Amino acid sequence: MPEIDPKLVEIVQQWFKKGSQDLWMAKTALDREDAPGDLVAFHAQQAVEKCIKGLLTLHQIEFPKTHDLHTLVELLRPFWSDIPASVENSDELTDFAVMTRYPHEFEDISLKEAKKAFTAAEDIFEECRNYLAKKGITILE
Repeated sequence: MPEIDPKLVEIVQQWFKKGSQDLWMAKTALDREDAPGDLVAFHAQQAVEKCIKGLLTLHQIEFPKTHDLHTLVELLRPFWSDIPASVENSDELTDFAVMTRYPHEFEDISLKEAKKAFTAAEDIFEECRNYLAKKGITILE
């Protein structure tokens, strides 16, 4: 396996750090009885978006400024032939990126739906970390 430019690895790690912070925010919100479902879902989507953008960065793939997870996963496909189902289905989180940010554009997101989004984000994040581990890249906590 050819050595990866350390500067590139650092940028990838920065993407994952930001994504990890989003997961932390979602988890912190979920720990409250009055957890706002929209906030949890938003940060779940953001965590996934950032880890996928980290993988695209690793492969030096330019990506558009988009929150559309399907678009981002499609750009990644040539480099990850056996994309896990959780990553394939990540586009289910796409709507949480924007619609949750503005009033009157969404119905309230239930705590059950927010927990489902968070669990999906955790699974996807872990799959992406495993992908990096196979490339010899460790993501620091």
